[in-house]
Amino acid sequence: MKYHHYVALEGVRASDLKALRKSPLHCHEREDGDSGRALRAMHALLLEPEVFDEDFVVFEGKARRGKAYEAFAAEHEGYTILNQREEEAARSVAEGVLRHPVARRLLNERGESEVTLTWTDPDTGLPCKGRLDRLAGGSLIIDAKGYGTSDPREISRRVARLGAHVQLAHYRRGLELARGVRDARVMIISYETRPPYDVAVVELESDALAIGERERAKLMAQYAECLESGKWPGRCPEVVPLILPDWLSAELGDDEDGDYEEYVYPEEDWP
Repeated sequence: MKYHHYVALEGVRASDLKALRKSPLHCHEREDGDSGRALRAMHALLLEPEVFDEDFVVFEGKARRGKAYEAFAAEHEGYTILNQREEEAARSVAEGVLRHPVARRLLNERGESEVTLTWTDPDTGLPCKGRLDRLAGGSLIIDAKGYGTSDPREISRRVARLGAHVQLAHYRRGLELARGVRDARVMIISYETRPPYDVAVVELESDALAIGERERAKLMAQYAECLESGKWPGRCPEVVPLILPDWLSAELGDDEDGDYEEYVYPEEDWP
Protein backbone atom coordinates (compact mmCIF):
# COMPACT_ATOMS: atom_id res chain seq x y z
CA MET A 1 0.00 0.00 0.00
CA LYS A 2 1.33 3.42 -0.96
CA TYR A 3 1.72 5.88 1.88
CA HIS A 4 -0.95 8.30 0.60
CA HIS A 5 -3.45 5.42 0.55
CA TYR A 6 -2.49 4.59 4.13
CA VAL A 7 -3.01 8.22 5.20
CA ALA A 8 -6.54 8.14 3.73
CA LEU A 9 -7.55 5.18 5.93
CA GLU A 10 -9.68 5.93 8.98
CA GLY A 11 -8.05 5.24 12.32
CA VAL A 12 -6.03 6.53 15.27
CA ARG A 13 -2.33 6.60 14.41
CA ALA A 14 0.68 6.46 16.67
CA SER A 15 1.50 10.01 15.57
CA ASP A 16 -1.90 11.12 16.92
CA LEU A 17 -1.07 9.63 20.31
CA LYS A 18 2.40 11.18 20.35
CA ALA A 19 0.86 14.59 19.65
CA LEU A 20 -1.71 13.97 22.39
CA ARG A 21 1.18 13.65 24.86
CA LYS A 22 1.59 17.42 24.42
CA SER A 23 -2.11 18.24 24.63
CA PRO A 24 -5.44 17.37 22.99
CA LEU A 25 -5.17 20.63 21.03
CA HIS A 26 -1.80 19.61 19.59
CA CYS A 27 -3.37 16.32 18.54
CA HIS A 28 -6.56 17.79 17.07
CA GLU A 29 -4.87 20.59 15.13
CA ARG A 30 -1.88 18.51 14.05
CA GLU A 31 -0.90 18.79 10.42
CA ASP A 32 0.87 16.02 8.56
CA GLY A 33 4.39 17.27 7.99
CA ASP A 34 6.78 16.36 5.21
CA SER A 35 9.31 14.03 6.79
CA GLY A 36 11.86 15.15 4.22
CA ARG A 37 12.67 13.87 0.76
CA ALA A 38 16.09 12.54 1.78
CA LEU A 39 14.65 10.71 4.78
CA ARG A 40 11.90 9.09 2.73
CA ALA A 41 14.44 8.15 0.08
CA MET A 42 16.69 6.58 2.70
CA HIS A 43 13.80 4.55 4.09
CA ALA A 44 12.97 3.38 0.59
CA LEU A 45 16.58 2.34 -0.05
CA LEU A 46 16.61 0.36 3.20
CA LEU A 47 13.14 -1.13 3.22
CA GLU A 48 12.02 -1.33 -0.41
CA PRO A 49 15.07 -0.88 -2.67
CA GLU A 50 13.35 -2.77 -5.48
CA VAL A 51 10.76 0.01 -5.88
CA PHE A 52 13.05 2.99 -5.29
CA ASP A 53 13.21 3.87 -8.99
CA GLU A 54 9.42 3.73 -9.21
CA ASP A 55 8.99 6.52 -6.65
CA PHE A 56 12.12 8.72 -6.81
CA VAL A 57 14.01 10.58 -9.53
CA VAL A 58 17.04 12.85 -9.32
CA PHE A 59 17.13 16.33 -10.82
CA GLU A 60 20.72 17.19 -11.68
CA GLY A 61 20.20 20.92 -12.01
CA LYS A 62 21.46 23.41 -9.45
CA ALA A 63 18.05 24.55 -8.12
CA ARG A 64 14.47 23.35 -8.07
CA ARG A 65 13.19 26.28 -10.07
CA GLY A 66 13.27 27.65 -13.56
CA LYS A 67 12.12 26.26 -16.89
CA ALA A 68 14.44 23.25 -16.82
CA TYR A 69 13.10 22.12 -13.45
CA GLU A 70 9.48 22.79 -14.40
CA ALA A 71 9.90 20.66 -17.53
CA PHE A 72 11.58 17.89 -15.50
CA ALA A 73 8.78 17.94 -12.90
CA ALA A 74 6.11 17.81 -15.59
CA GLU A 75 7.85 14.83 -17.20
CA HIS A 76 8.06 13.01 -13.83
CA GLU A 77 4.68 13.83 -12.32
CA GLY A 78 3.91 11.57 -9.36
CA TYR A 79 7.56 11.02 -8.45
CA THR A 80 9.41 12.46 -5.47
CA ILE A 81 12.12 14.64 -6.98
CA LEU A 82 15.48 14.61 -5.21
CA ASN A 83 18.44 16.82 -5.92
CA GLN A 84 21.91 15.30 -6.05
CA ARG A 85 22.74 16.28 -2.46
CA GLU A 86 19.59 14.61 -1.13
CA GLU A 87 20.25 11.43 -3.07
CA GLU A 88 23.86 11.28 -1.85
CA ALA A 89 22.75 11.83 1.76
CA ALA A 90 20.10 9.10 1.52
CA ARG A 91 22.52 6.61 -0.01
CA SER A 92 25.26 7.41 2.51
CA VAL A 93 22.93 6.82 5.47
CA ALA A 94 21.52 3.62 3.94
CA GLU A 95 25.02 2.31 3.25
CA GLY A 96 26.01 3.11 6.84
CA VAL A 97 23.05 1.14 8.19
CA LEU A 98 23.81 -1.84 5.97
CA ARG A 99 27.45 -1.85 7.11
CA HIS A 100 26.25 -2.69 10.60
CA PRO A 101 26.18 -6.51 10.73
CA VAL A 102 23.11 -6.84 12.99
CA ALA A 103 21.10 -4.15 11.19
CA ARG A 104 21.93 -5.74 7.84
CA ARG A 105 20.91 -9.19 9.05
CA LEU A 106 17.61 -7.90 10.45
CA LEU A 107 16.74 -6.04 7.26
CA ASN A 108 17.67 -9.03 5.09
CA GLU A 109 15.74 -11.50 7.21
CA ARG A 110 12.62 -12.85 5.60
CA GLY A 111 9.73 -10.49 6.26
CA GLU A 112 7.65 -7.56 5.05
CA SER A 113 8.39 -3.83 4.76
CA GLU A 114 5.99 -0.89 5.16
CA VAL A 115 3.34 -3.14 6.70
CA THR A 116 -0.11 -1.55 7.05
CA LEU A 117 -2.29 -2.78 9.94
CA THR A 118 -5.87 -1.83 10.77
CA TRP A 119 -7.82 -2.90 13.86
CA THR A 120 -10.47 -1.85 16.38
CA ASP A 121 -9.28 -0.95 19.85
CA PRO A 122 -11.29 -3.18 22.22
CA ASP A 123 -11.15 -0.75 25.16
CA THR A 124 -12.47 2.33 23.32
CA GLY A 125 -14.09 0.89 20.20
CA LEU A 126 -12.05 3.29 18.06
CA PRO A 127 -10.62 2.26 14.68
CA CYS A 128 -6.81 2.26 14.68
CA LYS A 129 -4.07 1.90 12.12
CA GLY A 130 -0.31 1.55 11.99
CA ARG A 131 2.44 1.29 9.41
CA LEU A 132 5.43 -0.79 10.49
CA ASP A 133 8.81 -0.11 8.91
CA ARG A 134 9.64 -3.81 8.91
CA LEU A 135 8.13 -7.03 10.24
CA ALA A 136 10.71 -9.80 10.31
CA GLY A 137 9.88 -13.45 10.87
CA GLY A 138 6.26 -12.55 11.50
CA SER A 139 6.85 -11.42 15.08
CA LEU A 140 9.75 -8.95 15.19
CA ILE A 141 8.90 -5.26 14.73
CA ILE A 142 11.83 -3.21 13.40
CA ASP A 143 11.68 0.58 13.38
CA ALA A 144 14.36 2.76 11.76
CA LYS A 145 14.97 6.07 13.54
CA GLY A 146 17.16 8.93 12.35
CA TYR A 147 18.05 9.90 15.91
CA GLY A 148 21.50 11.04 14.82
CA THR A 149 23.21 9.00 17.53
CA SER A 150 24.47 5.51 18.24
CA ASP A 151 24.76 6.13 22.01
CA PRO A 152 22.24 3.83 23.78
CA ARG A 153 21.81 6.31 26.63
CA GLU A 154 20.89 9.10 24.24
CA ILE A 155 18.64 6.76 22.26
CA SER A 156 16.81 5.94 25.51
CA ARG A 157 16.29 9.63 26.24
CA ARG A 158 14.98 10.28 22.75
CA VAL A 159 12.62 7.32 22.86
CA ALA A 160 11.13 8.64 26.13
CA ARG A 161 11.00 12.28 25.01
CA LEU A 162 9.63 11.66 21.52
CA GLY A 163 7.22 8.87 22.48
CA ALA A 164 8.64 6.02 20.42
CA HIS A 165 7.69 3.58 23.21
CA VAL A 166 4.04 4.63 22.71
CA GLN A 167 4.35 4.32 18.94
CA LEU A 168 5.82 0.84 19.14
CA ALA A 169 3.27 -0.26 21.75
CA HIS A 170 0.59 0.86 19.29
CA TYR A 171 2.16 -1.25 16.55
CA ARG A 172 2.53 -4.21 18.89
CA ARG A 173 -1.13 -4.00 19.91
CA GLY A 174 -2.16 -3.73 16.26
CA LEU A 175 -0.10 -6.77 15.32
CA GLU A 176 -1.83 -8.76 18.06
CA LEU A 177 -5.36 -7.72 17.11
CA ALA A 178 -4.94 -7.68 13.32
CA ARG A 179 -2.84 -10.81 12.92
CA GLY A 180 -3.03 -12.66 16.22
CA VAL A 181 0.69 -12.21 16.97
CA ARG A 182 1.19 -11.96 20.71
CA ASP A 183 4.29 -10.73 22.56
CA ALA A 184 6.11 -9.45 19.49
CA ARG A 185 9.70 -8.33 20.00
CA VAL A 186 10.56 -4.72 19.18
CA MET A 187 13.88 -3.33 17.95
CA ILE A 188 14.99 0.14 16.89
CA ILE A 189 17.74 0.80 14.37
CA SER A 190 19.10 4.20 15.36
CA TYR A 191 21.37 5.74 12.75
CA GLU A 192 23.57 8.80 12.49
CA THR A 193 22.77 11.18 9.65
CA ARG A 194 26.33 12.48 9.27
CA PRO A 195 29.72 10.80 8.93
CA PRO A 196 30.73 8.27 10.13
CA TYR A 197 27.07 7.12 9.85
CA ASP A 198 27.35 4.85 12.88
CA VAL A 199 24.40 2.66 13.91
CA ALA A 200 23.05 1.05 17.08
CA VAL A 201 20.40 -1.64 17.26
CA VAL A 202 18.50 -1.57 20.55
CA GLU A 203 15.72 -3.86 21.77
CA LEU A 204 12.91 -2.61 23.97
CA GLU A 205 12.90 -4.83 27.04
CA SER A 206 9.78 -5.91 28.94
CA ASP A 207 9.78 -2.89 31.28
CA ALA A 208 9.95 -0.42 28.39
CA LEU A 209 7.20 -2.27 26.52
CA ALA A 210 4.99 -2.31 29.63
CA ILE A 211 5.43 1.44 30.10
CA GLY A 212 4.58 2.03 26.44
CA GLU A 213 1.46 -0.13 26.68
CA ARG A 214 0.22 1.63 29.83
CA GLU A 215 0.78 5.08 28.37
CA ARG A 216 -0.86 4.08 25.10
CA ALA A 217 -3.95 2.81 26.93
CA LYS A 218 -4.19 6.07 28.88
CA LEU A 219 -3.83 8.16 25.71
CA MET A 220 -6.43 6.09 23.84
CA ALA A 221 -8.90 6.67 26.69
CA GLN A 222 -8.16 10.41 26.62
CA TYR A 223 -8.58 10.48 22.82
CA ALA A 224 -11.98 8.78 23.15
CA GLU A 225 -13.07 11.27 25.82
CA CYS A 226 -12.09 14.21 23.62
CA LEU A 227 -14.01 12.75 20.68
CA GLU A 228 -17.11 12.25 22.81
CA SER A 229 -17.00 15.72 24.40
CA GLY A 230 -15.79 17.57 21.33
CA LYS A 231 -13.33 19.42 23.56
CA TRP A 232 -9.61 19.50 22.72
CA PRO A 233 -7.94 21.76 25.34
CA GLY A 234 -4.37 22.96 25.15
CA ARG A 235 -1.60 22.29 27.66
CA CYS A 236 -2.59 25.02 30.11
CA PRO A 237 -6.33 25.83 30.08
CA GLU A 238 -5.98 27.47 33.52
CA VAL A 239 -3.40 29.73 35.18
CA VAL A 240 -0.42 27.69 36.37
CA PRO A 241 2.37 28.66 38.78
CA LEU A 242 5.78 29.32 37.25
CA ILE A 243 8.60 27.56 39.07
CA LEU A 244 12.14 28.51 38.18
CA PRO A 245 14.52 25.63 37.39
CA ASP A 246 16.70 24.18 40.13
CA TRP A 247 19.92 25.06 38.33
CA LEU A 248 19.20 28.77 38.81
CA SER A 249 19.25 28.68 42.61
CA ALA A 250 22.20 26.28 42.56
CA GLU A 251 24.22 28.65 40.38
CA LEU A 252 23.29 31.83 42.25
CA GLY A 253 23.54 30.59 45.84
CA ASP A 254 22.02 32.34 48.89
CA ASP A 255 23.55 35.14 50.94
CA GLU A 256 23.12 35.50 54.71
CA ASP A 257 19.99 37.62 54.35
CA GLY A 258 18.33 35.01 52.23
CA ASP A 259 18.68 37.06 49.03
CA TYR A 260 20.28 35.69 45.92
CA GLU A 261 23.76 36.87 45.21
CA GLU A 262 24.11 38.64 41.90
CA TYR A 263 25.58 36.36 39.27
CA VAL A 264 26.32 37.26 35.67
CA TYR A 265 26.63 34.35 33.27
CA PRO A 266 29.60 34.51 30.93
CA GLU A 267 28.29 33.89 27.45
CA GLU A 268 30.01 30.51 27.20
CA ASP A 269 28.23 29.35 30.40
CA TRP A 270 24.72 30.24 29.33
CA PRO A 271 22.48 27.27 30.14
